[in-house]
Amino acid sequence: MFSGLGGTLTLSAGGELYGAGWNLSLPYGPHYDAEAAKGAAPVRIAGGVISAAAGFNYGLYVTQDGALHFIGDSGLPFAERFAFEGRVREVWAAPDRDEFRLTDERGETWVWGNNLSGRLQPPKITPRAVLDDQTLIQRRGFAILAYRLNGEERRHRGALLQHPDWAVRAELRRRASESEVYRRLSAEYGEDNILLKYVKRAQSPERESRSPNWSEEDFERVEGGDGYFYPRGPGVEARRVDAWHGTETELRYSIAVYTNNNYLFRPVKAVKET
Repeated sequence: MFSGLGGTLTLSAGGELYGAGWNLSLPYGPHYDAEAAKGAAPVRIAGGVISAAAGFNYGLYVTQDGALHFIGDSGLPFAERFAFEGRVREVWAAPDRDEFRLTDERGETWVWGNNLSGRLQPPKITPRAVLDDQTLIQRRGFAILAYRLNGEERRHRGALLQHPDWAVRAELRRRASESEVYRRLSAEYGEDNILLKYVKRAQSPERESRSPNWSEEDFERVEGGDGYFYPRGPGVEARRVDAWHGTETELRYSIAVYTNNNYLFRPVKAVKET
């Protein structure tokens, strides 16, 4: 018997594999969840099984031909990305995390899954590429916000900071994710294994920036105004930024792309202890 998260696999002497229990994340396969969830009698999963393991989100079993099978669907990418060439003799899974191990027909041990803190393999961070000269314009000042209230045109001035620190990081990540190198590394190593480091290379002096149609008469102060956000409520419609006045700063960044092995999406040979 093999116990995982909320469920148990039972392998009989004749090679029949059964599942029973809560069946969280469907570790017994999508066709068995209704019966297992009701606490019914153990449900047959497969025959001709020589090894099995019940994990955190998945179950594993090996059939007589040495083929390895995943059962379960937690939305994690292990099953979709998993590939192993060769015959498998035995499998093991951690009951409290997505961590897996197998022994092949030659007696070699392979591991894959959750490698946080280097539990399966020593941490390995590898530099891959640098995306240079990423330019952002940071604006500080006031926007003139136009809107209509019950059909009447209104304007008010709201404070604006375009590209604060968190928005700079979000924009740089977006640009990196659209690059060819990021897409290629994501396909090969998994997106969870890509690290990005942002380095500011240059910053221009602040310069005044003003919309051509800006003037003091273009806005009115609004009691209880809420910064960049428009007034809300019944009758408010047709909202837009009408003009702008403040300063601009040009920021130039480089994005360094690394890969690590926090998650092993493909089996790798276990490191022998010395």
